[in-house]
Amino acid sequence: MTEPTTDEFTGVWRSRYWYPSNDHDSEDVSEYQMDAHLKGNRLTMTSLPTKDGSYMSLKLTIDDGLATGAWQESTAPLGEFKGMVYSGAMQLIISEDGKQMDGKWVGIGREKLEDGSFEPRIYTGRWNLERAPRV
Repeated sequence: MTEPTTDEFTGVWRSRYWYPSNDHDSEDVSEYQMDAHLKGNRLTMTSLPTKDGSYMSLKLTIDDGLATGAWQESTAPLGEFKGMVYSGAMQLIISEDGKQMDGKWVGIGREKLEDGSFEPRIYTGRWNLERAPRV
């Protein structure tokens, strides 16, 4: 395997992941603009500032067309999840042109119960990273 080059991954990416909704029987999507930096085969992505104060970070190892690592999200302090911090693992397949990564995440979430309380559950879902157009 050849080590990835900085130019291949450094820059701004759009991150989207899908998760089960607490309010309806479908999925919701969370989206961030991410600033990516590569050192060796370690890719670190941190979200650009958001209006609601939420924050996302990814730490990935790039290995032969695969990105494997961990994610952490601090939700919006005044949003639905009241500033909760969530984390988990992910694995993504890197497209041949290096402009997209698609895969899955796993992590602990909160299942809303009928009485309005929450209990922890392990969830999985789809994750997509797409390089933003260079300006």
